[in-house]
Amino acid sequence: MSVSLAPDYSKAQRLVDKNVLKNNHFHMMLQQYSLLHSQINSGTDEPEYDYWKAKFNAPEPFGLLDLGIENGFLTRRDIVDVLGDKYDKTFGRIAPYTCQKLQVHIVSWERDTHTLHYGAVRPLKESQKKELITAINEEGFNVRHLKYRAIDTKRILQINSRQKIVTDDEISTLISEFNHDPQDPLRLKKVKEYILLQALQAKASNIKLVKSNDVLECVISFTIGQTTAPKHVLSVKAAGRLMQAFKDDAKMDPIIKDRPQDGHIEMVFQDRKVNFRAATGATVSGEFMSLRVHDLGSIMSLHILLNRFPELADNLRHYMRQKDKGGSLICLSGTTGSGKTALLAALQREADRLGCTIISIAAPVEMRVRHTQQMQINEDIGQTANVLTKAAMRLFPDILIQEEVRDPQTAEGALRNGDTGHKTGFTIHAVSAISAAAKIVSMVPEEFKEQAWNIIGDILHYSLHLKLIKKLCSCALVDEDAGGNILKRNPHGCPKCDYTGYDGMVQCPETLQIGDGLEVRHEALKALKEHRLADLVKLDGVTYRPRDYYARRLYDEGVIDHETYQRQRTIDVLEVIQQKRDQKAQEIMDTINNIDIDQLNEEYSARDEREPVISIEEIEELFMNEDDEATDEDR
Repeated sequence: MSVSLAPDYSKAQRLVDKNVLKNNHFHMMLQQYSLLHSQINSGTDEPEYDYWKAKFNAPEPFGLLDLGIENGFLTRRDIVDVLGDKYDKTFGRIAPYTCQKLQVHIVSWERDTHTLHYGAVRPLKESQKKELITAINEEGFNVRHLKYRAIDTKRILQINSRQKIVTDDEISTLISEFNHDPQDPLRLKKVKEYILLQALQAKASNIKLVKSNDVLECVISFTIGQTTAPKHVLSVKAAGRLMQAFKDDAKMDPIIKDRPQDGHIEMVFQDRKVNFRAATGATVSGEFMSLRVHDLGSIMSLHILLNRFPELADNLRHYMRQKDKGGSLICLSGTTGSGKTALLAALQREADRLGCTIISIAAPVEMRVRHTQQMQINEDIGQTANVLTKAAMRLFPDILIQEEVRDPQTAEGALRNGDTGHKTGFTIHAVSAISAAAKIVSMVPEEFKEQAWNIIGDILHYSLHLKLIKKLCSCALVDEDAGGNILKRNPHGCPKCDYTGYDGMVQCPETLQIGDGLEVRHEALKALKEHRLADLVKLDGVTYRPRDYYARRLYDEGVIDHETYQRQRTIDVLEVIQQKRDQKAQEIMDTINNIDIDQLNEEYSARDEREPVISIEEIEELFMNEDDEATDEDR
């Protein structure tokens, strides 16, 4: 390929020299750019190239660094750290919604002083400066200071005009017109687009649509953080038309209304592809649809997802890039919507996806990760978890991913993947990083349980329990009593946070890391099986960080308030209590299971005076009551 084809060849080469971009990734990007350039110039009408035509025909030239971001080989933060203000286009795409809203343009940033240079159409208020800093930091930066730089206001307006945003008034008017006339195809198309855009602007994780025969139930709701709130009310006919249109886009059968369906919708938002995982279900009064938002361009970096804990992100990146780490396991647990899928995708991104083969198995595939071979479970055609696992083994993978453990088949498959000598990972619903091991063992068939524990003891390296907690809005107030950077919630809030004082969520994990030594692994396995949390965390070679550890750091940095911090501490205490109860219950069950009933009956029959047989309830009370006068011999 001619070097002149790529306008930023020298800049990309500089990232290679700085070891930010891998050499094999760079050479592949050159070939990709050459192919795209030749196909588009030849006038191809294949629909697969429509997205790339728009990229190449944009006012700003599309280059190799853009391809690096599309492939997931680079982040904008990587580029800015190396090139500084020599790559102006990158700054124009950082926090574009906030920049357009405030009518500002990011010019450059000084990494050493944590200072961001910006231009603005009009001077920013203090609250607007805080909002800008918050938006930039959410993309992986650590901005502490802003510095104004005079630039042409026409240029700012020109740059920001390329980003499509939707105001609340615009969409409210459109929805009102749509309710009045739901048959207009052009208006229907615009309503679909505006609803998705509004959800992305609000950083919603889920869009929920209810189509019901009851006019009071036809509602569109957004889930933002851990709160679901109604956004728009629809007429019965309008809800039906919109439901049908979303089904068509997701490649579902619009006629089927009495059973669940799954599908995907893709759109381009702020120069990147966004995926919505669609799912429908029948209700007694109509249908329900959920559109799960997966923003492929904004969540693919560990240092964005874990930007408050860079050392954790560095450790996970190092783990994924180790090529000799065969036969190892990483477990991600948490509740629905806690960020498991996003973090699993980020981990795959950190591996050298061109230097190794990554195969993932999911039901369904929630998020597309380029250069990962993703296989989807479909039991209707015999594509079960076991069948796909066997097929994956024949494809010589280096890393095997079970995207979600939800039944005995996927649980057994996830553990057997690691037992084959591969680096593997999975996600599971569990209440803590410690209990995740017991949870997956409880799901496997009885005859496999002992082997399952042995596999975990041999290969478990990381167990992370994820939880998203409320983050303070930029309108937060300084807590004079606490001092330092400590902030407290503004009880009056602001329009940005809908007057709640909280804006968005931040990851607050619980982490467990087990070293490679045989002795520590043996002792860790015993502690995990016996639910001995206190003994486990004391072992040399085991690193455990409770949620309270990470919550304290967030509180000290002014990210969360005292109330949120105290709530995490309470949850930690409750989890420890529950783990101790589980441990004692397990001890009771082990004792009961070891009782030989026939031998007891023989002993009682041989006695002249039969003593009353103790009941199961009395046994449990004897073990659980630590304050009674029973001796160890009695127990």
